[in-house]
Amino acid sequence: MRVVPRASRQRIAGLLGDRIKVQIHAPPVEGEANRALCALLADVAGLPSSSARVVAGAKDCSKTVLLECADPESALQRLRTAIGEASSPRGRA
Repeated sequence: MRVVPRASRQRIAGLLGDRIKVQIHAPPVEGEANRALCALLADVAGLPSSSARVVAGAKDCSKTVLLECADPESALQRLRTAIGEASSPRGRA
């Protein structure tokens, strides 16, 4: 993931190279941005927010997030759909 904190919109913004670009409102202070990122990704994947955690890059804009769930294919499909919608010309704003 490539995270943009303090963004005006909270969303999956598409792809940035080989990473998913995510914009969040929260500032990068005391883990607020990480918690907001996990909550957003879990919500998009249809999971409880407790199922997501940052496993690498906690203090960096480039992060690795682990989503733990019983049906990873379903969660992956939801994330792919969100990325695809964000990457389409209509999804960009």
